[in-house]
Amino acid sequence: MIPKLRVARATNNLKKLTEMYQRGLNLKILDSFENHSDFSGAILGALNSNYHFEFTQEKGQSAPISASHEARPGLI
Repeated sequence: MIPKLRVARATNNLKKLTEMYQRGLNLKILDSFENHSDFSGAILGALNSNYHFEFTQEKGQSAPISASHEARPGLI
């Protein structure tokens, strides 16, 4: 088995975030799920790469906002 790096992040707008990573980094949706124990998510990456990103959104919950100076209203 080849090790993989998975970077996971919660979001408040799964659709918009997924589209941004697809367009901006040309990543593909490798897998996705909806309403699994109130979570929906998508796993994105380059085909045959040793890393991928997982984004999740929990129904009825708000993901924490980044404390980074890059976090601005209207951004994901």
